[in-house]
Parts: sequence; structure tokens; C-alpha cells
Amino acid sequence: MKKLFVSFLFLIVVSFAGTTIAKDLPGDIAGAKADYLYKHLKLTTEQYTSVYKLYLDMHQKLEMMSLNKMAEDAKQKMMVDLRDKTNAEIEKLLTKEQKDKWATIKEKVCKVKYKKPVKKVVKKEVTEENKTDKKEEKTETKK
Repeated sequence: MKKLFVSFLFLIVVSFAGTTIAKDLPGDIAGAKADYLYKHLKLTTEQYTSVYKLYLDMHQKLEMMSLNKMAEDAKQKMMVDLRDKTNAEIEKLLTKEQKDKWATIKEKVCKVKYKKPVKKVVKKEVTEENKTDKKEEKTETKK
């Protein structure tokens, strides 16, 4: 009975670990975004395939960027530039009516909040010399 319980527990842990590690592939993300635009903008099949290819290219590049070891600020700037370039290419494919709808969709969906870079504060080591310096400063300010 104990062995059965342990093996069952092991299977549960492995199944949870497998689902948390799984990551969406660029093709899946591109397909979902293209499907969304197809539904909301009523894209033609030619527009759909072009939009899918643009999103696929963008997400493949984003995946490559995530693997590169770059500074976060530079990586975020490249991501924003890539997204803006892709959105501009998509806009070229759309009709006037679709562009109007696209503008409202971009306002809702494409809002991305990036983390501001955090400055690291280095704390000084507290030593006996620092303590005496601080005490002297306090006594000087009191006088």
C-alpha cells in the first residue's frame, strides 16, 4: 500500500512539473493572434496568411532574443521595435475599415507594461571606524 501511495504521489508531481515547464511555441502564439484578427477584423484568407507569417516571424525572433544574453534594457527596446515594425506591416495589409478597427484593438490588446530598470543600492559595511565617524558627525551637528 505504501509503495502504491508513493508511486501515485510521484506521478502527480511529474505531471505538474511537465505542465508548468511547457511553453507555447511561436507557431501557436502566431496562430492565436492571427485567428483573433481574422475573427475581429474579418480578414481575407490572403490577409490571414500574411498576418500569420508576420506574427510567426516576430515570435521566432522574440524567442531567439530570449535565448541571447543581452542587457534587459536593450532586449526590451528591441522587442518594442520589433512589435512596432510588425504592427506597421500588418497595417499595410488592411483596408480602411479594418484599419479603424485595428486601431481600437491595438489600444486594448497591445498595451505592454515593461518593468523599469531597478538601480541596485550597495550598502556600506558597518565597521568600527564607520560607527565612530557617524558618532562624531552627530555630535558636530548638535553643537
